Amino acid sequence: MPALRARRAVLGAARVALGTRNRRGSISFATLLAGVFSVMLQRPRKRWLRNHYNFMGWSYVGLWAAFGTEITVRVVRWPLAVAVIVPTVLVVFLGGALVRLREQHTIENLRPTRSAA
Repeated sequence: MPALRARRAVLGAARVALGTRNRRGSISFATLLAGVFSVMLQRPRKRWLRNHYNFMGWSYVGLWAAFGTEITVRVVRWPLAVAVIVPTVLVVFLGGALVRLREQHTIENLRPTRSAA
């Protein structure tokens, strides 16, 4: 009986970890699709480039957060809760700050210029 309880506990923890990973992967995939569709549809007209930048930037931040989590789980071998929360929070704050700080400069450099020809 104790072996069965231990097995259920291990399988339950694995399901929770896999479910969290799938949810974060789904969010990252949704931001990637939103970035692609903002270019394809170019809607709204005045904000499509800004929307594309933000969606793609946050998708990239999500990939780095997943990478940090994988490293802390597999290489550093932190406890699962700490290994998921710490790198995710650090990467989201640092990456989010970079996405926001670089937004105006990047968009200004990407806007097409009209020639006087």
